[in-house]
Amino acid sequence: MHAAGRVVVELSLTDARSGESLWSEQIEETEPLPTQTPEGLAKALSIAMARIATKAAPVVADIADKQAALHANQPATVGLTKGN
Repeated sequence: MHAAGRVVVELSLTDARSGESLWSEQIEETEPLPTQTPEGLAKALSIAMARIATKAAPVVADIADKQAALHANQPATVGLTKGN
């Protein structure tokens, strides 16, 4: 049996203005350890996380672009609270 590093990440994207959940996905990656050492585990997990980022980045960018277009004509409310 060969050792492997396994990463499971639950990612979610929420609209900061409305609180609406825009996207959620669980991504799992496994990568064989080049060596059975802490350094080998770190390398395997780093490779697995890079694959997760590569999978998620285009989806997140697409959603961000769509949200930016949707909110382009709305006034910004960032940092404002009632009573200011």
